[in-house]
Amino acid sequence: MHINLARRDLKFNPLVVLETIGLQLIFGYFFYKSLIWTVALTPIFIFYYKKRLREIREKENWNTMLQFKELLIAVNGAIQAGASMENAFISSIDDMTGLFGKDSVIVRELFIIKKGLGNNRRLSDLLQNFSIRAEVTEVKNFANIMVAGQHSGGNIKSIMDTYIHMIDEKVAVLQETNNLMASAKYEQRIMNIVPFLIILYVEITSRGFFDMLYHNIFGNIVMSFCLGIYICAVVLAEKIYRIRL
Repeated sequence: MHINLARRDLKFNPLVVLETIGLQLIFGYFFYKSLIWTVALTPIFIFYYKKRLREIREKENWNTMLQFKELLIAVNGAIQAGASMENAFISSIDDMTGLFGKDSVIVRELFIIKKGLGNNRRLSDLLQNFSIRAEVTEVKNFANIMVAGQHSGGNIKSIMDTYIHMIDEKVAVLQETNNLMASAKYEQRIMNIVPFLIILYVEITSRGFFDMLYHNIFGNIVMSFCLGIYICAVVLAEKIYRIRL
């Protein structure tokens, strides 16, 4: 069994729980003004909670990939200077600590690798364990390539150069795409809150205007229909702008 020592457990996140509860109360107020209906929204916000956890994990995966790219550059430099693969990983700890801090994922993983090497474990096995914990495609692919290269006697320097170039290209493409879509994503977030601002404005300036939509079956049906359209619009917009690593 491989235990994820280098990651924060994302099965429960108190900040996301508070965020989810806050949003549920806001939606319950604007769409229903009913405690019962607000509680009835719980299944929807369970999905929202899980979605937020996935987003946090994807952000961590992105940061891990960036850190891993810098690790490979440091390791490759040490190998070019004549260090063995094992010593190159160990010597890169100081560089990674300086870049990302001692509490970063990559530094914690390097200490796990260092400890494993000190216990006479093979680097290829430690890299594969790292890839399982990291849950990042680039780490898994590199671990598999290194295992195959070491077993077949491949040119490790050439493999490192090629793989670093591949990760560099992927990072550059994703960063450029994110930059191009940044303004559109910001506009989408603004549009997500516009309906609530409109309702709030009308309630402040024309009190009682929406009373017919609350505390009755017809109003609940209409507001549920509006809520469904709103959720579909938000989900569709996020799918359009979504970039998978």
